[in-house]
Amino acid sequence: MTTTTLESRIDHLVAPLPGVTGVVVWRPHDQAPLLTRHADRTFALASVVKLPLLLETLRRAERGALDMGERVRLDEADRVAGSGVLHLLDGGLAPTLRDLLRLALVVSDNMATDALFARVPPSAVETAMHALGYTSLRVPHTIEAMLRSCAGLGDHADYAAMRARLKAAGSARPSDPDGASPTRGDRATPLDVARMLVDLHAGRVLGGPWRALALTILGDCQTNGRIPARLPEGTRVAHKTGTLRSRTNDVGIVATPAGPVVLALFQEGEPSERRASAALADVALAVYEVMSAPSSPPRPTPDAGAAPA
Repeated sequence: MTTTTLESRIDHLVAPLPGVTGVVVWRPHDQAPLLTRHADRTFALASVVKLPLLLETLRRAERGALDMGERVRLDEADRVAGSGVLHLLDGGLAPTLRDLLRLALVVSDNMATDALFARVPPSAVETAMHALGYTSLRVPHTIEAMLRSCAGLGDHADYAAMRARLKAAGSARPSDPDGASPTRGDRATPLDVARMLVDLHAGRVLGGPWRALALTILGDCQTNGRIPARLPEGTRVAHKTGTLRSRTNDVGIVATPAGPVVLALFQEGEPSERRASAALADVALAVYEVMSAPSSPPRPTPDAGAAPA
């Protein structure tokens, strides 16, 4: 494999997209990324913010500060519109914290995410991630607050108003809403998000069963129209997507014949989610194919359970 070959393919794939595309390609056993594009630029995370929430929630559980079997009652006041299924169900459910993590990461459930933020506040997630070295991360919002800001609704807008506003917007993807702004919303650099995944894979963020649980949850992700979409059937991918207005993101760990590779892909400015998603899928395939070429020596990796190793 040559880095030049990969750079050329990626540049060709993202060139037609308007705006900016951030790319990090990093083999977890290397000290530095193999390839970067706009890696130090701040991008809006959208639902990729659920990745650092996952890490800090499980870090607290690992040290005994949270019981993942604790049940959390969800009532009418807890409804959050947008992605996920909990807000469509009857009130009074009491999922465990473990269930909420799975919902937040597997189907990107916004209501589950904010129920977790009630236990692990956004400011605490930011502080914890800064202590680990991911200093570009900013988490000023819950998901509900971010959506209110994007929709131009006040602080006291209720669930019905938010859901109506989101439905009215349809597939429109205007640029630079306040809540998705790279200077105001939940945000980070692609390099820091990639480093989170490299450190997770290496066991530096979570150990033993907690690392395995995080990777399994990410591996169960069901929003698979980007990084996994064009990879060979059966390829293991542990990842998290994010979508908000003209932002289209996906970050994850991909198992290749030559070993695992971390991808952090952030696209800002393409008005068509379909075109942006297709381009990110093509980038992931290019990385997979180039890294799987005979010149790419296989690398020994530790067992990662159900996740890419």
